[in-house]
Amino acid sequence: MCLVTFMKDAHPDYPFILVANRDERYDRPTAAIHQWADEAMVTAGLDLKEKGTWLGYTNEGKFIAVLNHPFTDWKPKMATPRSRGQLLRDYLTKDILIDDFNQTLRTTRFDYNGYHLLYGTFNDLRYYSNVQDKFHTFKAGIHCLANTTDDLSKHRKDRSSERLAQYVYTNKEKLDLKELTRLMQDNKKAEIIKDYPKELDYEMVKQNTPVFIQGSEFGTVGTTAILVDKKGYVHVREVKYDQKGITEMTTKEQQLNHKMID
Repeated sequence: MCLVTFMKDAHPDYPFILVANRDERYDRPTAAIHQWADEAMVTAGLDLKEKGTWLGYTNEGKFIAVLNHPFTDWKPKMATPRSRGQLLRDYLTKDILIDDFNQTLRTTRFDYNGYHLLYGTFNDLRYYSNVQDKFHTFKAGIHCLANTTDDLSKHRKDRSSERLAQYVYTNKEKLDLKELTRLMQDNKKAEIIKDYPKELDYEMVKQNTPVFIQGSEFGTVGTTAILVDKKGYVHVREVKYDQKGITEMTTKEQQLNHKMID
């Protein structure tokens, strides 16, 4: 499970605002968001198992994030599907036009397990699902992506969107990264659950409906908040967790190679 909530062109000073929770097994080895040593233009987390990433950006303003698309009849054609994290690495590290990348996504869709992909640039974000073979662009406003479209994800999508919108619209001046990460630490469970994957029992579903998931082996392992201002500065705060709580905090600030708004 993962959750990405973002606002595009909805604040006078920050054209791009994003908060995201990564939900994974606690024992999966990962490195926090950082500037990659072998690809200096890239800032992203790193999956130490598959050597890919789940969310990242470049100095040129390219951005990409992935969410799994589980509980469907989707079956890759490859006996051993390719790593979805490697798809992100390729986008961040290679000089590829967006139309060419769109074509790559479509022609390789059966090479991967199901995914939702948010990608493009901070100015121009796109969505693609290999399960649905569906592309989408985003207009100004607030948007949210989660793993499923049923009640397993509905509450956390609604809750994170409401909390982000309330915070941003009541703080028209400077936004605070620490407060943005706190928005995603909400553990309120859904009260109404009717439509959910048949593979899961009711109690398991309910445990996984909060914005912030806490479990014994699986849960929210990281929260990332990103602010991009009009001058082209990217402000990042990431918090990592285990079963007991916060284990690591990372903050970064860097300037893109161009302004968001001339």
